[in-house]
Amino acid sequence: EGCPIPRPPPPPNFPSSCPEYPATAVPPSRSDTTESLPYLSLQKDAQNQYIEALPGAVYTLTSGCPVAIELAPIESLYLKIWVGPGEVLKYSWTTSQPFVLFYDWHLIPYYHEHDGGGDNWNAYNYYSSTISEFEFSPNFATRNDFYHMASAPYEYCGAASQQPTNSECSVGLDPEINSGWVYLTIHSLVSDYVDVNAPMRGDLVFEVVPPTLTFIQPPQLGALLDLFLGCCKPTQDALPIWDLSSPAGSVNRHWTRRNHMRGAYSAAAPDTAFLFWASFNTTGDERNPDEIPYCDWLFTSRLDLAGGEVLALPIGLSGAGNCELLDYVTCDSDGNVIELDLSGLGLTGSLPPSMSELTGLKRLYLNDNKLEGPAPDSIVFGAASLRQVQLAHNFFTGPLPCPPQPEAQLELLSVSQNRFSGHRQLPCLFSRAPRLRSLHLDYLKLDGEIPSEIKEAAQLRELHADHAGLRGQLPAGMRCLTQLESLSLGRNALDGTVPQLVVDGMTNLRELTLSFNGFSGAIPSIPASHTKFRHLLLDHNAFSGDFATQLSSFAANLLAGGDAYSTISLDHNDLSGSIPPVVYGMIHDARGMGAGYAPTSWHLSMVENHLLCAPGPGREWPLWVLRAGSDFFGKCTPVAKPRRLAAPAGQDGVRKALQQRVGGGPARPPVLVGGREPTLLTVEGEDFEPSAELRCRLTPAPSSGLSTLTVGALFESQSSVKCPLPAETPPGNYMLSVANYGEDFYSVQTAGAEFYTPVPLVLSRDRVEAEFGVLTTGEILGAVVGALAGLVLIVCLLCALCVLIAREKRGAPLFYEMPADGGRVRRPGLPDDDSGLSVHELQMQVSIDPHAR
Repeated sequence: EGCPIPRPPPPPNFPSSCPEYPATAVPPSRSDTTESLPYLSLQKDAQNQYIEALPGAVYTLTSGCPVAIELAPIESLYLKIWVGPGEVLKYSWTTSQPFVLFYDWHLIPYYHEHDGGGDNWNAYNYYSSTISEFEFSPNFATRNDFYHMASAPYEYCGAASQQPTNSECSVGLDPEINSGWVYLTIHSLVSDYVDVNAPMRGDLVFEVVPPTLTFIQPPQLGALLDLFLGCCKPTQDALPIWDLSSPAGSVNRHWTRRNHMRGAYSAAAPDTAFLFWASFNTTGDERNPDEIPYCDWLFTSRLDLAGGEVLALPIGLSGAGNCELLDYVTCDSDGNVIELDLSGLGLTGSLPPSMSELTGLKRLYLNDNKLEGPAPDSIVFGAASLRQVQLAHNFFTGPLPCPPQPEAQLELLSVSQNRFSGHRQLPCLFSRAPRLRSLHLDYLKLDGEIPSEIKEAAQLRELHADHAGLRGQLPAGMRCLTQLESLSLGRNALDGTVPQLVVDGMTNLRELTLSFNGFSGAIPSIPASHTKFRHLLLDHNAFSGDFATQLSSFAANLLAGGDAYSTISLDHNDLSGSIPPVVYGMIHDARGMGAGYAPTSWHLSMVENHLLCAPGPGREWPLWVLRAGSDFFGKCTPVAKPRRLAAPAGQDGVRKALQQRVGGGPARPPVLVGGREPTLLTVEGEDFEPSAELRCRLTPAPSSGLSTLTVGALFESQSSVKCPLPAETPPGNYMLSVANYGEDFYSVQTAGAEFYTPVPLVLSRDRVEAEFGVLTTGEILGAVVGALAGLVLIVCLLCALCVLIAREKRGAPLFYEMPADGGRVRRPGLPDDDSGLSVHELQMQVSIDPHAR
């Protein structure tokens, strides 16, 4: 079954004010002569092609207009945008790799080092996510934004100009202070989970939100009011108020979530300025979202500073409402709520049904609260325009929410760490959200398999479902996820092998996490085409066999890719064989796993496996492992060493041995050939282990034309195992070897040429199976002749006995009593006067006439 044709991305919704591509490049006004780092900035034209811009250019952004970019590693794109009085700056991005945003007000922020060291930027914004957004929210009391923090000499007000002509920021609400050109630098940072040779591609949208968007559509205002009254006000009414006459921002005015989480009220070490510690203090869990005691959303707008009272409702929700006065709420010019960011504000209770009225919503962030109850599709996905939904770290129950419309615009969904259960909605998520790029389902109780419909989510870049209750095998349709970069399915009940075609299909994969599952078989190979791949976590499974080739392309890409933090975690499996030489290079080569990073910033672990010790009599790693440090690998496993063969067991011994339990596990079934039971060969030696993979191997001479025979073995002790020999094993000359794990059979390579002693086994051509062992035809013929001779002897003895008995009955015994004096022998039956025979005469008569009496 093939992969579905990916749906085309939605057409760009450019505002009418957006300029035609490419934008005009404006040379910067430089205030120094220091050369900046090289950079390349590109934009897309109407044919969706990248066009190179002029070097050293600064782009003038238009609010709400997407900018398509492509930057090589450690290159920069210089931007500026006009922020008017009272406006708020925000930006969103969808990129192939993380980046950093540098900002500065008083100098066009070319990223370079000064002669005296240090950089000419003093602040930056960085998120490791490749799809998200950020808003530079001003302080709601002073309206100062990230450029106006009144903290000289680091921040200045007004348009860009040379120092020291800029004036320090003044605290106040004058909107003119917070206006002018904002200069920004997009820098393609080389960081974690990044292919350092690949460019950073994607789209950016910078937007300034004007302060005049006060109107709210009445149904949507009602939804916001219901949300506040049901999920915030019940705890907010109990929020401690201490001294409202204290200056704005003082820790002594009233309780705030920010002060709480930084430990200002801590009983152990409170803020030294906090004066009410005796009446209110906390004893821990300050940063735990589950333990936020109060919701402080919109609380400052409820304070009537003149009367010193707390209003019943926030100002922004009173009357006709005012979106500008609603913190963490964004509206458009038509009065539609387009963003609701209430993450971590201490919300409790259930979502009100009226939230379905937020039909213009694009971004919904309710994560890190204490919300509970169901999350119906009609409430969560009431807006067809919804692109990002974050409900993580709450207490929602019931089935997963899923878009009711089949062509949803959803790009990001995070519902991790809730109490959602059941897997019936999983097919819906994949089939109805074809543009989904990031899906987080960690720590749920899905209790089901990954559905085949996952192949329809061809735009997925992140799929995280750790500890989600998944079971079964990886579906073959996952090979269709060609855009997937991060796949994390740890701590589930997944099993079976990892299909190689699935890994081969994920050509953009950089992280594969399957830890703590039940996967078995060989570990998958990382293809050479996966140039971005950096993190392989397969620990705590049942993977077996060696891995001499699976990591070769991974290592080659590391060596060719330069600096790259990377991870290999294969510990707690059943891997065997020698440590591949490629691992040595990944540790020691200049461009290996930890190139450019501290030793603690990269990770390699292969402990708790069955990797072979060095050849020789000892039980120790090869020298290079000891030099690198055995902490990476744990304890090695010695090769099984057979020394000699004991007599084969009889059939009773076969049956008894096959009933034994090996290593605490179930009994191995006997090897049957032609319906007959095998003969057991007892092998004595050293370093045998009670392994489920314990096997014996009979290797014929190369010129014999026979095939190698491998059978499961039965563990008796560290010095003895039994090998069930099939009854129809071809005759010939063999060498016997034993392996505890995988293909680690006793050989010149595994034991060392100096210490290897072969164990020969000869099976004759006319071998047959007998009760007490194996006999040749000659031995059988000799046994038959001996038995017949014995039978004849017994018959003769019986006949002689019968003759003796008959003579005795007739009174003519065969033997006579000899006189002591040597005189004549009196024969029974003769007259008394018969003188009898002499001894000599009697002897002659017996010898001549056997019938004489």
